[in-house]
Amino acid sequence: MAAALGLACLTVAGCGRKGDYGIVRGTVTFEGQPVSEGMVVFFEPELMVYQGARIQPNGSYSVAMSSGPGILVGDYQVAIMPPVIESPGSKAFGPMTVKEYRNIPLKYRNPRTSPLKVSVVEGENPPFDIDMKP
Repeated sequence: MAAALGLACLTVAGCGRKGDYGIVRGTVTFEGQPVSEGMVVFFEPELMVYQGARIQPNGSYSVAMSSGPGILVGDYQVAIMPPVIESPGSKAFGPMTVKEYRNIPLKYRNPRTSPLKVSVVEGENPPFDIDMKP
């Protein structure tokens, strides 16, 4: 899981693919209540590329790349990842661990098992709001 989160920090722009961009924003909730931390991960299965968006304390997120807001146009599988908590001291003292987050069910944490999917079109997209259920 930590490897997937690490990949989530990669940007699509670094993969050499060029194309049109769409702006994707929304909110993440669990049973109607905002999820206040973590990451929304967009996975493009054809190219095996991840793009992540940090969840804000109010549950909102906005996808951005190093060149600005947006994500390449395409079809994505979507996962919600809890934040990674590093071991005390530094990375040299042990592996990263994930704090238990009951408001992010396990099925949503992997883009291959998550039921969430989105098709991104060029320009501003309708809000992609996510309300997870147990």
